[in-house]
Amino acid sequence: VDEAQDFDEFKISILREMSMNDSFTFVGDLSQGIYSYRGIVDWKKTMERVFPQKEYQYHVLTTSYRSTIEIINLANEVIKKCSGLEVVLAEPILRHGHKPRLVKCDGEEAMFEELKKDIELLEKEGFYSRAILCKDLKTTEKVFERLNMDMENIHLITDRVIDYQGGTVVIPAYLSKGLEFDGVLLWNGNKESFTMDPIDVKLLYISLTRALHRLSIYYTGELSAILENMEACRAL
Repeated sequence: VDEAQDFDEFKISILREMSMNDSFTFVGDLSQGIYSYRGIVDWKKTMERVFPQKEYQYHVLTTSYRSTIEIINLANEVIKKCSGLEVVLAEPILRHGHKPRLVKCDGEEAMFEELKKDIELLEKEGFYSRAILCKDLKTTEKVFERLNMDMENIHLITDRVIDYQGGTVVIPAYLSKGLEFDGVLLWNGNKESFTMDPIDVKLLYISLTRALHRLSIYYTGELSAILENMEACRAL
């Protein structure tokens, strides 16, 4: 069962009823648990309640093969700021790359121009998959509509539109779990979009860890407190 952190105990109990021998492998990351009303918050307590008097093995997997050291370093610093979470930090393999970029913009129109410029640059450099991540669906649809006016090969992914065949995609952060892209461009990492609420911290963490090679964070106004004083970033 993948993304098991988002399963509640009722669903796991149903799966157990359907199983003939109680043989399961649950894989999940509590740092990506964004459905607090239903998800798992403690693996030990959940296993003891759903599988009473059953033996189980718990393994902590920390090695990250997806992102560069620079991207993982930033993501680790972000998730450390999540209150109420017993953080397990990722350990990247020895693969260096560019530092993540913090790009301050004078308004949304300037952000659109920076996005378009960087999308074209990523494409020229041979990065096949590119994602613009937004915090919520409304923002995602607005960004897609604006970019689609000026650019080709732009795709929208929502709960209703899930087909993706490469190119540049605009997608809400909560739908990006489990996905990976050569380059990730985060729309508006300011203090209004990403507060210190644990869900916001986790959404930001999810967004950052989707990037394989390149990561840029654009923002207007004041930068989110989650990202303040981050030496792992290169401010522009």
